[in-house]
Amino acid sequence: MTLSKGGRYLTAIGYNADVGTANITASASSTISQVIAPLPTPTPTCTPSWVVGNSPNVGTNTNNVSAVAGSGNDVWAVGEYNTGDLAWQTLIMHWNGGAWSVVPSPNPGAFLNLLEGVSGSGNDVWAVGLYNNSQTGPDHTLTLHWNGSTWSQVASPNLGTNSALYAVTGSGNDVWAVGLYVSGSGFLQTLTLHWNGSTWSVVPSPNVGTQDNRLIGVSGGGNDVCICLAV
Repeated sequence: MTLSKGGRYLTAIGYNADVGTANITASASSTISQVIAPLPTPTPTCTPSWVVGNSPNVGTNTNNVSAVAGSGNDVWAVGEYNTGDLAWQTLIMHWNGGAWSVVPSPNPGAFLNLLEGVSGSGNDVWAVGLYNNSQTGPDHTLTLHWNGSTWSQVASPNLGTNSALYAVTGSGNDVWAVGLYVSGSGFLQTLTLHWNGSTWSVVPSPNVGTQDNRLIGVSGGGNDVCICLAV
């Protein structure tokens, strides 16, 4: 770009698109007061926002969602529902990228079936919680597995007088589930389970509180697993 005045001129030899200024070189002693270079076109901005998506309600009384996992067109949400009586049933929903749908899931308990955690994708998804057969318990750990076509219950250990699971993480032969059990003295103690590809087993976990301890979160795999403890 060349600007001239009375035979004297300035030449812009470069343009900095980030700041919208010209680099100029003078070939005469006179100066021009201002060189105007085009400003860069501003990048359009989008304001992110949450959108409420419609989801099924199986229960005529209460429908709860406790946990969600996945992304894109493969998202799982788990919880429980109630139809007005005292019994609670497991609730599992899947998002296929366009809509939520209810996927049938086992209910081993005659009275209570709750799902509190979910993890995984594709044909390897785990959901965990608890179940019992009467209003007075006892509570048992509940682990369900999705193999790509159906959900099925997988046997899991129990400790103390009552046991429950609240979170799960991992896949394949390295899955962790955490929760609590009630000791013989009546206090809540941490419960940690590991899936090695064929069976669940109890793994000792710390209890830092002098009375109640419970695990409500877990993340990681291999030799780097973190658990969230509430006392």
